[in-house]
Amino acid sequence: MAATDAPDGPYLLGSLPVTVDKGIARLSPGAPDAGTIAGSILTLDDALRRAVTEEGLSLEAATAAVTETPARALGRSHDLGRLAVGYVADAVLLGDDLRVDAVVAEQPTTPLNAPPKSRSPFNRSSEPRAGRRRGCPSETPAARPSACPGR
Repeated sequence: MAATDAPDGPYLLGSLPVTVDKGIARLSPGAPDAGTIAGSILTLDDALRRAVTEEGLSLEAATAAVTETPARALGRSHDLGRLAVGYVADAVLLGDDLRVDAVVAEQPTTPLNAPPKSRSPFNRSSEPRAGRRRGCPSETPAARPSACPGR
């Protein structure tokens, strides 16, 4: 939803007008079923943080809930949901406060026996690679094709 992690105000959910008020997204007046909750504006990092700090889940259980469980639900537990050899992965690095510190995305695969590089993978250019849309997974066969609009 366009309103994810955005301030209160008007947004679109597909072609439906949505109004976010006090953090709740509802179909706007004039839309079919006006007033109906239209989805969530909650971000995944906020959901994980709340699960741990407010609901008492262990960090391990909350992490599995946002990684391994969705991969299994999508039938992709063989290549998504874990940081392991052979798995497609981007990584969100959280600080002690469970807020996003860094995101590692679209990094090239390095063989385990390769000599170390002098450039840190955290010193990425802010420009997307040629031919890719910002925020889209790499164009590998294992990439999630539904993750980018127009695919």
